[in-house]
Amino acid sequence: MFAELTPLEQTRSYRELVAIGEKRGEKRGEKRGEKRGEKRGEKRGQDLATRRIIARLIAKKFNIHIQRVIPRLRALPIKDVIALSDHLFTMKSFIEAFQWIDERKSQIKLKGLE
Repeated sequence: MFAELTPLEQTRSYRELVAIGEKRGEKRGEKRGEKRGEKRGEKRGQDLATRRIIARLIAKKFNIHIQRVIPRLRALPIKDVIALSDHLFTMKSFIEAFQWIDERKSQIKLKGLE
């Protein structure tokens, strides 16, 4: 008298709809991932450019090779590199600049231990 119903998960329509939903979800996920990747890449590029500009300023001001400066700046967060640029105009020697960088690095290490 009653016909046996096929479970929804076993129907062709259900499988087709699920496949469509999965494809849409994948596309949305890819777009989100691309946007995140682009933002990260842009940020890294900006940070690198900032470090290189500050390194060039230090090298030019104190007449030293830029390769002596770049490794020291890599250890600093970008906000500290920008802060260094503010102090750079009052510094009299590259030793003073390097001491400032070393002090910031030691402060970062102390914060990491807390």
